[in-house]
Amino acid sequence: LRIWDAVPAEDRPEGLDEPQLLGEASYFAGTSGDPERSIAYARSAVKSLDDQTPVLRAAKMWRRLAMTLMSLESTWEESIEAIGHAWDLVRDTEASTVRAWVLATRATIMRGTGRTKEALVSAEQAVLDARAAGVTGAEADALVTMSGLAYNNGKTSESRDLLREAIRKAVQGDALNVELRARYFLALTYDDQADIEAAISCYTEGIDRAAETGLTWSSFDIELWAQ
Repeated sequence: LRIWDAVPAEDRPEGLDEPQLLGEASYFAGTSGDPERSIAYARSAVKSLDDQTPVLRAAKMWRRLAMTLMSLESTWEESIEAIGHAWDLVRDTEASTVRAWVLATRATIMRGTGRTKEALVSAEQAVLDARAAGVTGAEADALVTMSGLAYNNGKTSESRDLLREAIRKAVQGDALNVELRARYFLALTYDDQADIEAAISCYTEGIDRAAETGLTWSSFDIELWAQ
């Protein structure tokens, strides 16, 4: 990124431009435990959007910004507006990888703001879109949100089944952050009910998995250690 403007266009990597690079930088900053930098990169990517930007690409950038904004309490409220922009862009489009991820992230944010009905609708549609587009990572992400909604309604067994399915799907789709999120919430379902032995086992499995995949500074690995 620092040398991008100094390199002639013809010498830059084929199929890569600065907004795409900013999105990648945002992802890796968040994964390595630097949410502020992740947000800054995502904001810069969104600022680069113009009328010529393809709809799906713009939606992907807005969704990335929403994801990063969720990582800090001070910016959580902004995530609602960001995911709203992403959803407006893909609302009337066909099932796709981008639409599935937008729906899955929207479900997470809607649940976080107490709009549980909207969260469930978005999560269920995310699962349908993900299956149609073959995006198991997005399906796993939506299943985690559905498990939380089930748990809040007293359906502990159903919640755990959904989380275990989410873990399987996340592994299948190489969605490592989603996998850690699912493992963390699975452990919480035992922790909340004072089943300490089972909770510790789940926390430990999550920590070991984070170490195995190089995600020891990701937000959910830190949460696993904290618990």
